[in-house]
Amino acid sequence: MRNRLLMIFLVSSFALHCFAQASGGQINRIENKKSNTKISKPIQKEQFEVNGVKFVMVAVDGGSFTMGMSKERAEKIGNQDASPAHRVTLSSYKISTTEVTHELLWAVMNPDDLSTQKGNKMPVKVTWIYAVKFLNTLSNLLGKTFRLPTEAEWEFAAKGGNRSKGYKYPGSNRVDEVAWVDRNSNLLEKEREVGKKKPNEVGLYDMCGNVDEWCLDWYAPYNSEAQVNPQGPETGKRHVMRGGDYSSAGDTMLPEFRSGEYMENCKAGFRFVLVD
Repeated sequence: MRNRLLMIFLVSSFALHCFAQASGGQINRIENKKSNTKISKPIQKEQFEVNGVKFVMVAVDGGSFTMGMSKERAEKIGNQDASPAHRVTLSSYKISTTEVTHELLWAVMNPDDLSTQKGNKMPVKVTWIYAVKFLNTLSNLLGKTFRLPTEAEWEFAAKGGNRSKGYKYPGSNRVDEVAWVDRNSNLLEKEREVGKKKPNEVGLYDMCGNVDEWCLDWYAPYNSEAQVNPQGPETGKRHVMRGGDYSSAGDTMLPEFRSGEYMENCKAGFRFVLVD
């Protein structure tokens, strides 16, 4: 009996060895791939040009994330409307890698409408209404549909989308690496050229600091319900602004931090999404 069991073991071992050889060792490679290898496809970028000025948009794959923060944390930083945290699911979209610059604005709009300079890569600050006018004009020029990002799209992109590494700020745990803020721009007291800091996980620059950014939504408190592609309330008095500016400090640079301003007279920067 002992010899018979030994024979069965040897035959089984030989068969398994032959199978592994015949399959090129696939058993071990598949196990290693599952346990040790994380495949991440390259960031998908698309370049556009309007009247000689180029801009780049990156694809943000759809997914789900926790938007906002807990009541306790919101109270601690003095931004109560950033609570409650709630689950949001978004479809895929494309978003511009930088804030709109004077150069791009000059290429799209009549330069008499706003004081601009061709070749200037500083971010613009305009009213919400003017930002919408710019995007409508850009859409007509390129035969595409561009619009402001929703608040949810902005926050998901700022956090790195599905590529998020859980940083405190958009792209880093050190705000100086990714943003122009009070402590590294206070001697200049002005905006800086876009794209000079480290990008976040999906390749976006200046998602905090430099200039505040307009979102599409009207400003209103959150609720705790899970949502799919939310666009905020249908009406309101103020529109959402995100990201903080060069004079900001501390928690105002958090990707969850939100504020609302009147669209008629307040000015801020903006980036935009492409609606396929």
